[in-house]
Amino acid sequence: GVIPRALNDKGYGHDGVDLRVTETMHERKALMAELSDGFIALPGGRLAVVLGDVAGKGVPAALLMAKLSAEARFCLLTQPNAADAVGLLNDQLIRGGIGDRFVTLAVLVLDPSANAVTIVNAGHINPQRYAFATAALTDAVTDAEGGIPLGLVAGFEYAAKVVTLAPGEA
Repeated sequence: GVIPRALNDKGYGHDGVDLRVTETMHERKALMAELSDGFIALPGGRLAVVLGDVAGKGVPAALLMAKLSAEARFCLLTQPNAADAVGLLNDQLIRGGIGDRFVTLAVLVLDPSANAVTIVNAGHINPQRYAFATAALTDAVTDAEGGIPLGLVAGFEYAAKVVTLAPGEA
């Protein structure tokens, strides 16, 4: 993880986690952008984390993953909520000629001001919720709450689940 020094000094960092400490929030955002393409800074201080897996191997799958990365960023920045963004992403991939491939995807939008994460699951492995105090790991979204992989059904309506995080949960 990446955390600004001011938050780390207040005890928000956790032992046993690979943690990089920056001097400012601006440095933190820059380092996060450098370390991963799966993080998307959203308006209002929110942060989207996108995890995806493209069916197939080789150059065609790699090209689809590159397209997915750009399209996911566009959809999350232009749609009013995560469920609508994933729905648009699904339709964009189908219109763009995904062929016989599909994509499993999990989108998590972190909202630090609300201590919440909004989760949309499109056929991906269920995101997990971890409580540091009890070391408990549970599904944050159940199979019934998730949707189908991207690229299968145009116009599919994905659902979002909002999970409130208590201190010490991730």
